Amino acid sequence: MAEFQNKTYTINIGTDNFKEMATGNDLFVDKTSFVSALLGGGYKVTLITRPRRWGKTLNMTMLQYFFGILQSMVHNELHSKPWKI
Repeated sequence: MAEFQNKTYTINIGTDNFKEMATGNDLFVDKTSFVSALLGGGYKVTLITRPRRWGKTLNMTMLQYFFGILQSMVHNELHSKPWKI
């Protein structure tokens, strides 16, 4: 347990689901700047090498959630306007 701004949070060890961590009452380090760094790198391939339990899978689920939101926004935008044929 950790206390921050007079609230008690659980430090959830072993969770690899970003949505669960972001919407729950868990304390985690915000790594959303990772999305910007990853996309702004201009590389064709990115290899992420870190030790076990370092958050690799959590970062991947964060990207999956991020791109799922973008995909949903594009889908809604495309289907909300009438198309002229």
